Amino acid sequence: MYIYPNDLNERKLFLKLTVYDLIVAGILIVFFVIYASRVFSIIPLLVPFTFCVLKVRVLEHNTNLWQHILKVFNFLIKSQQEYYWGKNKE
Repeated sequence: MYIYPNDLNERKLFLKLTVYDLIVAGILIVFFVIYASRVFSIIPLLVPFTFCVLKVRVLEHNTNLWQHILKVFNFLIKSQQEYYWGKNKE
């Protein structure tokens, strides 16, 4: 028996990560575990851990911390809104 999800258009999640993010996290973990074993340090493992923390979808509306950081960046740096008072809309 297969149970259909409520919304078939929403992104598929596994362990609160999208499939693409899970693949990237897996590749990062493998690469940095090999690198950490050669350097004899656990500090390089902070890179995949940070990626997973930023990409895990636990916030409201199924969003993640990375999306909120990008939204703030876009507002503050890239494209602040400009309002011109008294001009006609055409």
